[in-house]
Amino acid sequence: MIKWWGYPGHFICASRCQFRLHTTVDGYIISTVGDMRPLHDEDGEMQPIGLGEQYFETYVFEWDGTLKDCGCCPCPTDYLEIDGKRYETALQATNGHHEYVEKYQAMKGQASHD
Repeated sequence: MIKWWGYPGHFICASRCQFRLHTTVDGYIISTVGDMRPLHDEDGEMQPIGLGEQYFETYVFEWDGTLKDCGCCPCPTDYLEIDGKRYETALQATNGHHEYVEKYQAMKGQASHD
């Protein structure tokens, strides 16, 4: 089952990111964040996430169905990503997020036929 969430799924500075996509696919969390701005300055220049000049990233985490104490979003089994990619633009990040959703949905479907 695919579910979209309203909160970011990873990144300690996600509150500074204007771009957030967060989806669960049976057993996986797929989180994309980016367009990070200086603290308290939404009009400031976009800042790279991590090393390099990428402004967006998608990471995939394993998920056992547990929700955070607030009940508002999933809690990964751990924060060691099992897959991921970084992007320069919001369009690349959006497309990449959807590609990961399709990839992990297909993997789950293949596993259930074994």
